[in-house]
Amino acid sequence: TGADATLMELEVADDYTFTLKFSDPNPLFIYKVGRLTNALYEPGHYMAQFHMDLTDDQAALEAASKEAGFESWDQYYTDRNNWYLNPEKPSVGPWLAKNELSNELFLMERNPYFFAVDADGNQLPYVDNVEHRLFETPDVFNLWIINGEIDFQNRHVGLDSFTLFKENEENGDYQVMIGSSAGHVAIQMNLTTKNEPLREFFNNRDVRVALSLAVDREAMNELIYDGLLTPRQYSPLSKSPQFYEKLSNAYIEYDVDQANSLLDGAGYERGSDGIRVFPGTSDPVSFVIEGTDQPGTQGEQAVLQVIKYYEDVGVKASYKGFERSLYEEHWGANEIEAAWWGGDRTVLPIVAPWIFLGTMIDRPWADAWGKWRNSGDSDPNAEEPPADHWIRDIWAVWDQI
Repeated sequence: TGADATLMELEVADDYTFTLKFSDPNPLFIYKVGRLTNALYEPGHYMAQFHMDLTDDQAALEAASKEAGFESWDQYYTDRNNWYLNPEKPSVGPWLAKNELSNELFLMERNPYFFAVDADGNQLPYVDNVEHRLFETPDVFNLWIINGEIDFQNRHVGLDSFTLFKENEENGDYQVMIGSSAGHVAIQMNLTTKNEPLREFFNNRDVRVALSLAVDREAMNELIYDGLLTPRQYSPLSKSPQFYEKLSNAYIEYDVDQANSLLDGAGYERGSDGIRVFPGTSDPVSFVIEGTDQPGTQGEQAVLQVIKYYEDVGVKASYKGFERSLYEEHWGANEIEAAWWGGDRTVLPIVAPWIFLGTMIDRPWADAWGKWRNSGDSDPNAEEPPADHWIRDIWAVWDQI
C-alpha cells in the first residue's frame, strides 16, 4: 500500500491465526480476498512445484510450461492454480472439479473440507454434484430448457426467449423466475480509436450527450424487452451502496431537438443526404459498432434500433457481430470504434472498478489508455492519455481509495 507500494507484513500467531499489517489504510482489502479466486491462501505443498522460486527442479518446470503451451512459467502457474482448470489442485472451496473445464461435460462435486455451514450447522453446499453441459448454439440451449433437461440456470438465459420459456413452462416442468440483474446493455464509444476524426468526435462531451438523448429507451424497452428492463445510464444499481441517482438518470430522456442542437453546436453540419460530416471535409460521420450478438437475437434488434435513432440526428453507424474470440482480438489491437456490449460489476463497483477505470477486457471505451494504465508502454497498442484528460482524475481517485 501507499505511494511507494510497501509490501504488507505477515505475522503468524499459531496454526490458525495470522495478522496482516499494511503501511497505509487498505479498507478494500477484505473485499479483494473475499472471493475464492483471490484467496490469500494456496496449497503450498502442491503449488510450489509450479513456482520457479519454490520448485526443486527449475528445468523440469520450464519444460512443462512449454509443453503445456505457455510462454512462461508464471502463465503455467496461473493455469494450474485455477481449480476448474486443474482437477488435481487441492482446494478448501465449496466445489471440486472432477474433470477439466474444456470437456463437453464439466462435473463438480461438493468439497467435504469446505469450511462454511448454515445457521443450523449444516455444511455447505447442500448439493452433492453439479453437471455443466456445454452447448454449441443458443437454439440447442433453449431446447434443453423447454424440454426440462436443465434443473437451474441463470447465465445465458436471455430475455429474447422469455415468451418461449413461459409458453413451455408447464410442459417442461420448470418455473421462470424474473429477478434483478447487475447487467446492462450499452454503447461504448472508444475514446482512443485509431480513426482520428472519429476520436475527436467521441471525445466531445456534447456529442456523447447528444447521442444519449437521441435514443428512446422507453420505446426500446417496451418493443424489444417486453417492458422488463429499466432505462438508465451504465451505473451502479439502485440496490448498490454506491448508487448515484443523478448519474443513473443523466441524459436518458428522449430529446431529438436537443440532440440536434448539440451536434450543430459541436460543428458537425449535415450534408445533402442528411448525414453529418466531419468539419472541413465532406466525409460522413460514421462508425462501426462491434459486438457478439448474432442475427435474429434480441441484442441485435436493440443495437439496430439504436443505429436508426442515430441516423435520425444525422449520424451514420453500422453493426458487425463477431464470434467472441475475434471480438477480443479486435479489442486487443484497439481496432474497435464502438462496442455494443453488456455491462456488469454494478452491485459493488468499488470492489471491481475495472470497467469504470477503462481497463477491463472487452469494454473498449478507453481501450489504448486502459492498456497503458495496465502495462505501460509494454503493450504496442497502449497509449498514454493527455496530461489534462479527465480519465486521469478517475484514476487518481481510485489510487487514493
